[in-house]
Amino acid sequence: MNESKLRKIITSCTVAATILTVFLLGYLCFQVITICVQKNRIERLEEENRQLQELNLSNEELAKYYQDIGMEWLAMKYGWIRGQGDN
Repeated sequence: MNESKLRKIITSCTVAATILTVFLLGYLCFQVITICVQKNRIERLEEENRQLQELNLSNEELAKYYQDIGMEWLAMKYGWIRGQGDN
């Protein structure tokens, strides 16, 4: 094998290794970006879930309040109890 052939083989191996390294670094950057985006999405969804749970608790309290008022109104309507203004 002469020196010219050896130089071409070494050059082609170097180019192939460089291309592979660039490809792998690009893929690694893509994965890091994807992980960060998914992490931010999970944090945003967890915050939204927490807010919805708080809203659900306040709505349950509000529903109980209106249920009590509705029962009282129905009781007054059918004469089971007297309203505050009734004698």
